[in-house]
Amino acid sequence: MRDKTVFDVLGLTPIVWGWMFGIGMLAVKHFDLVRCTMRWLPLAIAPLIFLAWLGAEGNPFVGAAGNRIGLFYFASYIALVIWLAFGTPFVRLSFDLSYGTYVWHMPVINLLLVLAVPNFAFAVVVTLGMACVSWFFVERPALQLKRQSLKPIEKSHQIRDEGDASDARNA
Repeated sequence: MRDKTVFDVLGLTPIVWGWMFGIGMLAVKHFDLVRCTMRWLPLAIAPLIFLAWLGAEGNPFVGAAGNRIGLFYFASYIALVIWLAFGTPFVRLSFDLSYGTYVWHMPVINLLLVLAVPNFAFAVVVTLGMACVSWFFVERPALQLKRQSLKPIEKSHQIRDEGDASDARNA
């Protein structure tokens, strides 16, 4: 096992892979162009399989290892993600793991990388498990609190303020 380099440590932060967010922002800004190519996006599975098979880990254009993902690998991967998100039919579920998956995927991936367990399937299972825990024990109870009104609290402040005003008049 080799010593960690500065790049290894920085690779666990958004500093090294922040360009991906920039591409995402451009895709949102120009989504009308993305929508025009929607029917072709599933074809990205072919280069993704080829690039995974190629296994050029150190190459910045076609490689993928840990948080280091090459430009072409990223483009193929994100094309599939966009197609799955916007090009497939909507499925209504009684639970929502999207936010928990978003929140927990990077801590899980980074922990597995630090522990030298770079297993994609294991990362997916752990992330979805954490998302389930997050949904059932944090998010859903918090959303149920949203249904409660804040008006009784506002009324108590209003009554207290009126009482203060009448005290001022009586003084």
